[in-house]
Amino acid sequence: MKHSLVTAYAYQKWKAGHRAMYLGKIFLDFIYLIGLSIPIVMDTLDFISLARNTNASSNSYSNLTAPGVPIRNIFVFITVMIMICGFSYILASGRRIILHFLKQTMFELFVAVLGLLYALPFNKPIGYENIRIGALLILCLFINVIFIMRSFSRLGLYISMLITTITTIIRVSVVFILLLVAFAGAFAIILNDEATFRQFDAALVTILTMSAGELNYANTFHHLINTGRLTGFKIELILFAAMVVIINIAFSNLLIGLAVGDINEVRETASLNLAKSQYESIIGIYESYPIYLKKVLYSPGLIVRKDKNSSYLQKQTWHSLTDNIAMIQEEKDQVNPEFDWRSLNAFVLRQQTEIRLLKESIEDVKSDIKMISYSSHSETNKLIKQVLHMVQANGNEKVTTTSAN
Repeated sequence: MKHSLVTAYAYQKWKAGHRAMYLGKIFLDFIYLIGLSIPIVMDTLDFISLARNTNASSNSYSNLTAPGVPIRNIFVFITVMIMICGFSYILASGRRIILHFLKQTMFELFVAVLGLLYALPFNKPIGYENIRIGALLILCLFINVIFIMRSFSRLGLYISMLITTITTIIRVSVVFILLLVAFAGAFAIILNDEATFRQFDAALVTILTMSAGELNYANTFHHLINTGRLTGFKIELILFAAMVVIINIAFSNLLIGLAVGDINEVRETASLNLAKSQYESIIGIYESYPIYLKKVLYSPGLIVRKDKNSSYLQKQTWHSLTDNIAMIQEEKDQVNPEFDWRSLNAFVLRQQTEIRLLKESIEDVKSDIKMISYSSHSETNKLIKQVLHMVQANGNEKVTTTSAN
């Protein structure tokens, strides 16, 4: 896939029409981002303004609602319908295109479902649950834009490297999740009177934050000292030290080593994945798109590039060898596919006839050779018998037929 000829072929197809289709896809993704983000941001600003005017605390956010604006939800709904129309176009493009865009299509389908949950019904009030859905929706939209930009010539390589690293982290996340659950459960039992460990989900997020280096050990130790827990067998300190050694030191270094241990290998893998994605897209277009789009993508041509690697002497030697070489241009009037086909068919038939005659001649020669060999053998036997008869007639009785043979 890294051969220069294959790369040049992909570049030609990219310039012929694939680039325009790709830029159109990016344009649609930005339309989705703008069409969904603007109403969500406006609803969020209305909700925040209402919360400030009513002096609402964080505990009362779930009961706080602002009047809904139907036109905003209708705008979100129209944008989602445009996304769904794009899905139907991909489904009609063929098997290879569907498999190539399967992950992205499933992600965009998830975004569309979130958009429908946010917009329907049109006249519903703005509540905190809607704000949550809107925040998740905007995050997914930006991730979708980043994911679609991976086919850019320079920026796409680093996006592909990021995806490769995240994939490696996900593969080893099972062990990491088990360790997080274990320490979150232990701290939720021992430090249940702290707000960050009062609930198990909050304790899980706290342990995850601590694993990134935000230990916040000073406040925790002050709380343990003030409550008189650092007496006797100090299990709290043992758990804290075990978490630092196992998660912060051992597992984090292992994870970094697996993810980016050999950055050159990660870069090469990401480059191959990016090239594979581009080639699969080109093949899928030629397999599934109509003939008029294939004609647009077909652009024959000759590209002359300046040689920047050869020395002056090598260039002069090359010029001296190629001065008398001229390109042969085939005239269109000389090309007659029907005539070429008929002449080729006649040539093949003539060759088959000649081969059949040659086989018959070989069989005749073989038969003549057999007849000559049989005749020679008979003449030899007759000559031997005459010699023996003459010897016996002369009275030489010691000579026998065996000795003659």
